[in-house]
Amino acid sequence: MRRAALPVLLAVVVDVAAILALAVGGRASHSADSPLTAVVGIVWPFAVGLAVGWLVLRAWRRPLAPWPVGVGLWVGTWGVAMVLRAATGAGLAPAFLVVSAAFLGATLVGWRLLAPAVTHVRQRRARDEVVRSTVGG
Repeated sequence: MRRAALPVLLAVVVDVAAILALAVGGRASHSADSPLTAVVGIVWPFAVGLAVGWLVLRAWRRPLAPWPVGVGLWVGTWGVAMVLRAATGAGLAPAFLVVSAAFLGATLVGWRLLAPAVTHVRQRRARDEVVRSTVGG
Protein backbone atom coordinates (compact mmCIF):
# COMPACT_ATOMS: atom_id res chain seq x y z
CA MET A 1 0.00 0.00 0.00
CA ARG A 2 1.26 3.46 -0.84
CA ARG A 3 2.15 5.54 2.21
CA ALA A 4 -0.07 8.38 0.91
CA ALA A 5 -3.11 6.08 1.03
CA LEU A 6 -2.63 5.30 4.73
CA PRO A 7 -4.29 8.49 6.08
CA VAL A 8 -7.28 7.91 3.80
CA LEU A 9 -7.67 4.31 4.96
CA LEU A 10 -7.26 5.36 8.59
CA ALA A 11 -9.88 8.09 8.21
CA VAL A 12 -12.40 5.75 6.56
CA VAL A 13 -11.90 3.09 9.24
CA VAL A 14 -12.24 5.57 12.12
CA ASP A 15 -15.29 7.24 10.55
CA VAL A 16 -17.03 3.90 10.01
CA ALA A 17 -16.10 2.83 13.55
CA ALA A 18 -17.77 5.99 14.86
CA ILE A 19 -21.00 5.13 13.05
CA LEU A 20 -20.86 1.54 14.30
CA ALA A 21 -20.32 2.80 17.85
CA LEU A 22 -23.39 5.03 17.52
CA ALA A 23 -25.45 2.09 16.28
CA VAL A 24 -24.22 -0.37 18.90
CA GLY A 25 -24.84 2.18 21.65
CA GLY A 26 -28.32 2.92 20.31
CA ARG A 27 -29.14 -0.74 19.99
CA ALA A 28 -27.97 -1.47 23.52
CA SER A 29 -30.07 1.36 24.90
CA HIS A 30 -33.32 1.12 23.03
CA SER A 31 -33.93 -1.64 20.52
CA ALA A 32 -35.96 -4.77 21.07
CA ASP A 33 -34.97 -6.12 17.64
CA SER A 34 -32.31 -8.77 17.18
CA PRO A 35 -28.84 -7.28 17.67
CA LEU A 36 -27.80 -7.53 14.02
CA THR A 37 -31.09 -6.23 12.65
CA ALA A 38 -31.07 -3.29 15.03
CA VAL A 39 -27.46 -2.32 14.30
CA VAL A 40 -27.94 -2.58 10.53
CA GLY A 41 -31.15 -0.55 10.79
CA ILE A 42 -29.31 2.22 12.60
CA VAL A 43 -26.07 2.06 10.58
CA TRP A 44 -27.26 2.11 6.98
CA PRO A 45 -28.59 5.70 6.77
CA PHE A 46 -25.47 7.03 8.50
CA ALA A 47 -23.22 4.95 6.24
CA VAL A 48 -24.97 6.36 3.17
CA GLY A 49 -24.59 9.86 4.59
CA LEU A 50 -20.91 9.28 5.31
CA ALA A 51 -20.30 7.98 1.78
CA VAL A 52 -22.10 10.96 0.26
CA GLY A 53 -20.08 13.29 2.46
CA TRP A 54 -16.78 11.69 1.45
CA LEU A 55 -17.70 12.06 -2.23
CA VAL A 56 -19.09 15.59 -2.07
CA LEU A 57 -16.20 16.88 0.05
CA ARG A 58 -13.60 14.81 -1.79
CA ALA A 59 -12.40 13.98 1.68
CA TRP A 60 -9.60 11.76 0.40
CA ARG A 61 -7.69 14.95 -0.46
CA ARG A 62 -7.41 16.05 3.20
CA PRO A 63 -8.85 13.15 5.22
CA LEU A 64 -7.44 14.32 8.56
CA ALA A 65 -8.59 17.95 8.34
CA PRO A 66 -11.11 18.91 11.04
CA TRP A 67 -12.25 21.80 8.83
CA PRO A 68 -13.82 21.56 6.33
CA VAL A 69 -13.70 17.75 6.10
CA GLY A 70 -14.56 16.76 9.68
CA VAL A 71 -17.28 19.37 10.08
CA GLY A 72 -18.63 18.70 6.60
CA LEU A 73 -18.80 14.96 7.25
CA TRP A 74 -20.51 15.58 10.58
CA VAL A 75 -23.22 17.81 9.14
CA GLY A 76 -23.59 15.85 5.90
CA THR A 77 -23.69 12.42 7.52
CA TRP A 78 -26.24 13.52 10.09
CA GLY A 79 -28.39 15.40 7.57
CA VAL A 80 -28.54 12.62 5.00
CA ALA A 81 -29.17 10.03 7.71
CA MET A 82 -32.08 12.01 9.15
CA VAL A 83 -33.65 12.47 5.69
CA LEU A 84 -33.34 8.73 5.04
CA ARG A 85 -34.72 7.84 8.46
CA ALA A 86 -37.68 10.16 7.92
CA ALA A 87 -38.29 8.75 4.42
CA THR A 88 -38.31 5.18 5.72
CA GLY A 89 -40.33 5.83 8.86
CA ALA A 90 -37.43 4.94 11.13
CA GLY A 91 -38.29 7.70 13.57
CA LEU A 92 -36.84 11.02 14.55
CA ALA A 93 -37.32 11.31 18.28
CA PRO A 94 -35.94 14.63 19.55
CA ALA A 95 -33.53 12.85 21.90
CA PHE A 96 -32.18 10.78 19.00
CA LEU A 97 -31.69 13.90 16.89
CA VAL A 98 -29.66 15.56 19.64
CA VAL A 99 -27.67 12.51 20.73
CA SER A 100 -26.79 11.42 17.20
CA ALA A 101 -25.74 14.96 16.19
CA ALA A 102 -23.62 15.39 19.32
CA PHE A 103 -22.04 11.94 19.01
CA LEU A 104 -21.19 12.40 15.33
CA GLY A 105 -19.72 15.83 16.04
CA ALA A 106 -17.60 14.49 18.87
CA THR A 107 -16.34 11.55 16.83
CA LEU A 108 -16.12 12.69 13.20
CA VAL A 109 -14.61 16.05 14.12
CA GLY A 110 -13.08 15.10 17.46
CA TRP A 111 -10.63 12.47 16.29
CA ARG A 112 -9.46 14.82 13.53
CA LEU A 113 -8.73 17.47 16.15
CA LEU A 114 -6.59 14.95 18.08
CA ALA A 115 -4.75 13.52 15.06
CA PRO A 116 -2.10 16.27 14.81
CA ALA A 117 -1.15 15.82 18.48
CA VAL A 118 -0.80 12.06 18.05
CA THR A 119 1.27 12.57 14.89
CA HIS A 120 3.49 15.09 16.69
CA VAL A 121 4.11 12.69 19.59
CA ARG A 122 4.94 9.83 17.22
CA GLN A 123 7.34 12.00 15.20
CA ARG A 124 9.04 13.24 18.36
CA ARG A 125 9.49 9.70 19.65
CA ALA A 126 10.97 8.65 16.32
CA ARG A 127 13.38 11.61 16.38
CA ASP A 128 14.35 10.83 19.99
CA GLU A 129 14.98 7.21 19.05
CA VAL A 130 17.27 8.27 16.20
CA VAL A 131 19.20 10.57 18.56
CA ARG A 132 19.53 7.82 21.18
CA SER A 133 20.73 5.30 18.62
CA THR A 134 23.22 7.79 17.18
CA VAL A 135 24.57 8.97 20.54
CA GLY A 136 24.49 5.56 22.18
CA GLY A 137 25.72 3.62 19.16
